[in-house]
Amino acid sequence: MTKREKELREKETEVRFVQLAKMMTSKNKFYLGEKLTEDMEIFPDRPVGAKTAMVIYLG
Repeated sequence: MTKREKELREKETEVRFVQLAKMMTSKNKFYLGEKLTEDMEIFPDRPVGAKTAMVIYLG
């Protein structure tokens, strides 16, 4: 796997987690601000990273 392919795969994974995080928060109408650091709070205009989404998912 080339470096470019690896980057694309990582980005794809991150996008999936972001979509999952948005779906979960919009469906349940909750914010896990206490479980996340301040700079990782979810804002609709700012994409969250895969690690943040992972925290939300496992939360």
